[in-house]
This record gives sequence, structure tokens and C-alpha cells, in this order.
Amino acid sequence: MKPIWYAAGGLLWLLTYSACLITPPPPEPILWEKAVDIETNTPIRDQPATPQELRLRTDDEFIRIGPESAVVERRVLPVPFEFYGRPVLSESTFARLTRTAAQGGAILELHLALNPDEGRQISYETLRRSPDEVLIPVAGSSAQFPLAYNDDGDQVLLPVINFSGNAHTFFLFDLQLDFTKTKLISFDTARVIDIPELPASTDRLTNITYQNGFYYAITKDGTFRIDPSDGSYAKVIATWLYDSFARNDTLFASGRGLDLHFSLDNGQTWLERETSSEVRLANVIGDRVFSQAFPGDLLRLADGELEAVQPLKLNEEFPGTPTDAYADLVYFYNGYYLAIQKEIYLSCGIQAATE
Repeated sequence: MKPIWYAAGGLLWLLTYSACLITPPPPEPILWEKAVDIETNTPIRDQPATPQELRLRTDDEFIRIGPESAVVERRVLPVPFEFYGRPVLSESTFARLTRTAAQGGAILELHLALNPDEGRQISYETLRRSPDEVLIPVAGSSAQFPLAYNDDGDQVLLPVINFSGNAHTFFLFDLQLDFTKTKLISFDTARVIDIPELPASTDRLTNITYQNGFYYAITKDGTFRIDPSDGSYAKVIATWLYDSFARNDTLFASGRGLDLHFSLDNGQTWLERETSSEVRLANVIGDRVFSQAFPGDLLRLADGELEAVQPLKLNEEFPGTPTDAYADLVYFYNGYYLAIQKEIYLSCGIQAATE
């Protein structure tokens, strides 16, 4: 009969051997996969989606991508001497504010999405209503949208600083394309709106948005609601905010701190919510609201009450925070597309890191 210690040793060996045979848990699956096998020349600034295409804008390129991640067009754009704010895109056109030379004036560039040979350039000098009127672009970095389209993309509101009148002046352009969206028929000034309550200073305008038929100039001097039908305006919020957005039947205006304003009558009157909110710059996809503290910041998902935000679950190799790498998040065709620096990533689902 073998001693007890012998049997115990054999049992220990058996347990150790069995443990070695246990298959280790599989690695965590990749959350985001590279969607398109291209890398842009310069960082992506924006990537809106139409029903047919995903479109990328950088400082020197405009790229159209189809539903099967095929590159439909890769257009090279001239790099100007200076940019004013970020490019702004609609379904059929995109616009950017530039200066072509050190001694040159500001220019509004309009480009057609489906025709690289068609477009228009409007010099700020041609917008002057008198020879002594001084108009300059709203100053700022990529933190600002320098203009806004309406939902149909057939109207553009351009804010400028009017030093002569010590005010901000807003030029409303009507835009008309042919039925193929490949030819520009007209791009003309429809209204000129002076807001003397908004003084001529280069740091007043925070953002300009369009919600449910009205434009919102969000400034350090409050938020102004502009009616494009007659050019009238009203100061609807007195405090300095960051952004406005719509979710379901409610309009929201997010603040610099933890304040959140809301409107139930399409922006005519606003109330400050009693509960705080961490939402800053908002990106609404369906009924979900994503937030960034500043353009390029790590994206965060807001809870259903818009009170707290949590970082998205991302791949380990993605840039951390703080960063300026995350240009945009959109839903297109079969999933969520995330623009990070010079590349596009795709995920079929999305969740907060804590879920």
C-alpha cells in the first residue's frame, strides 16, 4: 500500500495538469473595425452622411464613400492661406471660409458635392453695402461653425463682424441647384440682418445652428433666434451657452457649466432645467445624444435624462483623453462610423464604457 503523501502528490499533479489543459478565455472582440481602406492626407474635419453616401471633409480633400465602403470620389481641394472655422456640409453642397493670401480678404467658397467643376466664390468685399463698411469673418479656431445651412440645404446663413456698425451682420443666401444637383443655378443674398445687441468683437460668437425652421446665434451675449422668413430676431436666452439641439419634440441649449435650457414651443420661450447636465456640444443620432467638451474631444454617451455622460467603449489602441482626434460620429447604412484623425472606423453597435 502506497503512503498517503504519494496519493496526495498524484492528485496535485493531476489538478495542475488539468489546469494547463483549460482553454484561456478568448480576447475581447474588436469593437471598431477600419471601415474604408484609405487614409486622408490631413485630419478629417467632418463626415456627414446622406442616404446614399458618407462624405469626408479635410483641409485639402472631399471624399465620397458608398454603402459598401467603396470610394466614389476623392477630390483634391486647394489649401488656402488661412481657414476661418470648420467646413460645413449639406446634402448637395459644402462651404468653407478662407483667405487665399496674407493681404487678401475673406472668401465664402461654395462647392457642389456631385460636380467638382461647379461652384461659386463670394468675396466679403462684394457684401459691403457702402464703400466704408468693414466686414470681417467671425474669428476662432475649429471650435466654431462659421455658418449654417437649413435642413433642405437651399439656404445659408453667414455671420460677419461689422466694425462700421459695431454689430454682427447676418447674410442669408438662397441657394438653387438643378434637379440633378450637379449645376448651380443661383446663390444670391436674400436678406441682410443686423443685430446691434451683438457688438463687433472677434470673440462673441460661440456657435450657429438651425433647428426646426429657425437659426440660432449662440454668443457670449446670449442666444438670438433668427426667423429666415422675414429677417426678424429675438434674444431668447440671456446667458452664454455652447450649443443647441433637438431631441424628439423638445429643443435644448447646452451650457458652459452644468446648465441645460429647454423649449417646448419651438424656441419661442426657454426655461433652465432644475437638474444639471454634463452635455456640451451635442450630436443627436436617433434618440441618443452624444457629447463632446470641445470639437475633437473624446465622445461620450448621455443617459436618457441628459444628466450624466459616459465615455464610449473604444479599442485599446485608440487615442485617450484629452485629445483632438475624434472628428465626428454618424450612423450610415449598416452601423456607426467614427472619424479618428485620418481614418474611419465602423461598429454595428455602440455602448458606454461602463455598460
